[in-house]
Amino acid sequence: MATVTLFIDPKPGSVADFQRIGRKFKFTRVPSEGEFVDMGQDKNGSALDYEVVLVHHTPLKPGGIDAEVYMKRVELPQEIKQRSPRSKRKK
Repeated sequence: MATVTLFIDPKPGSVADFQRIGRKFKFTRVPSEGEFVDMGQDKNGSALDYEVVLVHHTPLKPGGIDAEVYMKRVELPQEIKQRSPRSKRKK
């Protein structure tokens, strides 16, 4: 198990500073840049999907933190549509 600290960019398309989520998270492995992470739903029931944009490995950091993971909020259905082979076909 990998213990990570998460930093998020809270809104899709935002240019705000990353905000640290206040607790440690356990993953089966450290997420990699470009992967998507599902963090559940917000208070309005909207999906909290994030794309990993940077990983800072910290094996020597006190407190047993393996990495700091920086993520930006995305609209996953929109991301899937943009990356779909069908969307890349010429019409």
